[in-house]
Amino acid sequence: MAKLIYKEKIGNKRIIHIFGIKFSYKKKETANKPNFCKIKTYIKEVLKNNNNIRKLVVIPSDPIKAYDNKGIDWLQSYYNPNRFFDEVFLLSPLEKGINYKYGMHVIGVDDKIYKKALKLIKPDVIRAYGGYWATTFAIKNKTENTPIVSSIHDDRESLFHKEVDKADYVICMSQACANLAKNRGIPDSKIIIMPNRVDLNTFKKTIIHNKGFKKEHDKYNILSVGRLTSQKNIDNNIRALQFLPENYSITFVGRGSNKQYCKLAQECGVLNRVNWIETIKNSDLPYYYSTCDVFCTPSRSEGFGIVFIEAAACNTPIITSDIKPMNEYLTHNKDSYLIKEFENPKEIAKAIKFVCENKEYSKLISNNSRLAAEKFDKRKIDKLEADIYSSIINKNKP
Repeated sequence: MAKLIYKEKIGNKRIIHIFGIKFSYKKKETANKPNFCKIKTYIKEVLKNNNNIRKLVVIPSDPIKAYDNKGIDWLQSYYNPNRFFDEVFLLSPLEKGINYKYGMHVIGVDDKIYKKALKLIKPDVIRAYGGYWATTFAIKNKTENTPIVSSIHDDRESLFHKEVDKADYVICMSQACANLAKNRGIPDSKIIIMPNRVDLNTFKKTIIHNKGFKKEHDKYNILSVGRLTSQKNIDNNIRALQFLPENYSITFVGRGSNKQYCKLAQECGVLNRVNWIETIKNSDLPYYYSTCDVFCTPSRSEGFGIVFIEAAACNTPIITSDIKPMNEYLTHNKDSYLIKEFENPKEIAKAIKFVCENKEYSKLISNNSRLAAEKFDKRKIDKLEADIYSSIINKNKP
């Protein structure tokens, strides 16, 4: 089995490999390396005279900077729902130094320092986000009497490591993720289904001049949001443009390399109708959902698919694949158009044209879509998650 983390040196850069995912940084000074003396002093100061408080340790799958780059600005409430915990410590080998951000103490650690830090913090719960490296890291460095909760956000086998079965609890974002956990031998007693959430106060139909797409007569704007990966079926979305009139264009919002997709668009003769936006601030996304003619992301797989709920909350006509988990919360011809043949670009084009040009149908599914999103109201899910934490802590009491 490959090492959890290994490093290589290229000039003045250091490359961290985590199961194929690379994070690079320049070596500036030794101060950026984990320094346990500083960490120890910092933790003791934070917890001084605070013995009877609730403490959480989180291990996100990505560095905080990655969330900043995506324009995500709601991490504080995401990691600490309803401010259930008094202190939250983010301990990760992907971080450097000591920072305070999003209501969390963000500390860069290695395996050895992580274990020492846990002994000082004595957390009530450890939460590892993602069933791959973060869970493996938590299990590998497990301490006694602290429950480890692994979150499964994706139903791909490759992102479900064997260490998940050693977690005390497994939170699954959808039934599809729960089915994967069961198929991998996780007992029902460990599995908790808790969906993702959407802030309905932020995500709602919002049309403001010069925000989002400019409405032009007889022009149709298709929107797709998500990382530029094969999982999102970007290639067939581009191919679908070949079968649509010239007045249809698509905008992809998401980080990643678009080189191969630009080449494909060139080959298909639609390059001038494909637009790219790397990052949109989370609070600005509703403008784009609200002003596009259709949201079309016919994913090949999803763990939950938060973008569909965001679009639904903005009363956006939605087209996606007729697969789990999307068809667990979206219904064909009621609040969305679900495609069975999502690998067929002609079928994608057919769906887009039908939704855009059939105004009555578009109005029907967009009017109903907000109802689909209301089940995932942030206030409800935050309370559910806080209750889950409370139950776990109570069960772990001696």
